[in-house]
Amino acid sequence: MKKLAKYVLLSLLTATFVIPSDVLAASSPTTTNAVSPASTTTEVLRVTQLGNGEYADSAFIYMNTSGTMSFVVTQSSNINPAYVNYKLIKPEPDGTATIWGSAVFEGDGTFSFTSKPNLPVGTYYLRAKSLVRGRTAVTATVTTP
Repeated sequence: MKKLAKYVLLSLLTATFVIPSDVLAASSPTTTNAVSPASTTTEVLRVTQLGNGEYADSAFIYMNTSGTMSFVVTQSSNINPAYVNYKLIKPEPDGTATIWGSAVFEGDGTFSFTSKPNLPVGTYYLRAKSLVRGRTAVTATVTTP
């Protein structure tokens, strides 16, 4: 019995020298706050001569996480005030497409709109269609989560 007590005592003393003290100390678990990814703003469309009834599609917009896209568009026309229809489109694997947001702005200037909430992960593009006689210039930027 004495040998067992000596062995246990020796083991405990050795452990205190080998194991760092912060491991032996009782402490509450640490918690970290989840950091959401930074949003990204990118120019996706720049057209200088969009005619009446013509449309232009933006570069592809990739959503790596679900969320909402916000667009800022600048438009101006050479004859009448610009009148442009914007649609956020997601091409589907079966060849169809789903519209996830749209806006129509009349006038020269800068406007903004937001997509439907909780867009699924995937590839999208913005379509701008001029609805006015003359030539319209359009620039669009998108902010993604």
